[in-house]
Amino acid sequence: YRKTVLFVTHDIDEAILLSDRIIMMRSHPGTVLKEIEVPFSRPRKHTELVQQPEYTDFRNALTGIFFLDIENRIGGDEVVL
Repeated sequence: YRKTVLFVTHDIDEAILLSDRIIMMRSHPGTVLKEIEVPFSRPRKHTELVQQPEYTDFRNALTGIFFLDIENRIGGDEVVL
């Protein structure tokens, strides 16, 4: 049997390492911002994963989505990233 686990984290690296899909929530609680497939095959080893340039690109893309949502929510002129 395949099992589904819903794991809530604020750690982007942890989400990439443990997930097949990441559901990013908006800064306004309870609203889905985006669903993203994790492009790395299993099994994943953190020490090997973080050395891949694709990992850095993917992590930066997730971080960008997160901060863009915050910027849009509270106003671009008030946010220093």
